[in-house]
Amino acid sequence: AGSVTLVQAHGGGKLVAINEPVGEMTASVWLNPPTPEADETLHVTVGLGAADTGATIINETVEVIVMDGGREVWRGLATNAASTNRLFYEADVTAVSRGEYEIFIQVAGQGQISIPLNVVATQTNFSLYGIVGAAAIAINALFFYLWRRSPQPTNIAPRKRRA
Repeated sequence: AGSVTLVQAHGGGKLVAINEPVGEMTASVWLNPPTPEADETLHVTVGLGAADTGATIINETVEVIVMDGGREVWRGLATNAASTNRLFYEADVTAVSRGEYEIFIQVAGQGQISIPLNVVATQTNFSLYGIVGAAAIAINALFFYLWRRSPQPTNIAPRKRRA
């Protein structure tokens, strides 16, 4: 049996399924970002190949379905219309909350594969906050230093003493 040539998907990300059988084909799937975060867009890229020759297959109907147990959370078509080289099927999964899910990649008339999906809470970028905070402190220190070095006015009248 042939296999799909491994190449980096247009959407990049983490390879989560490689040459999984789907009827007369094989499917490889990438997820980007590699660690999906709650309520952020998850880019799903699917590559299809003929099971016997490994030749790329580009004219199929591919659906991406996100399931939470028996409940459908998201469904959409993965197309190659937006793909840079038209060799991959792509879909952007939106608004999935934190939790454990299963993604089904369904190829019309062929079958489907499933992939576990763990969506984590949105991560706060503390390093960015640290950089911004350090820059603000440095700018304030510079202004204070320059202010202290500036010449002070010398034409101030002395205070009169009270008798």
